Amino acid sequence: MAARTAAPAAPKTRTRKPKAEAAPAPVAAEMSPKEKEPADRYPHQSIVPGSYRVSGGREGWGTKHTVLIQCRYPGGCTNERVLATSDLQWELTAFCVGCAKLLRANRRATKAEKKKLK
Repeated sequence: MAARTAAPAAPKTRTRKPKAEAAPAPVAAEMSPKEKEPADRYPHQSIVPGSYRVSGGREGWGTKHTVLIQCRYPGGCTNERVLATSDLQWELTAFCVGCAKLLRANRRATKAEKKKLK
């Protein structure tokens, strides 16, 4: 019997739309309608005006719509953080990464103390 020889496989090609260039943030004192919607829905977040980007608008975020929020830690932290609009619902996303870690550690310590008292 003769051995079968496989035909050389054609290279796979993908046909994707080219990524849109990230537009610079508009300088505006008021929020656009796209920013007002999540700001009204999630009042615990402080969204920076002019920071809303559609999918592909920020490098590293893929197809997510993103906004820039300002940290709301009571100690006066003013760091900013990029968030996907789908993550605005979570309570700890209202803080920068450092403050969120600090709050989580404090909550764990408080929970452990309460557990010891029982």
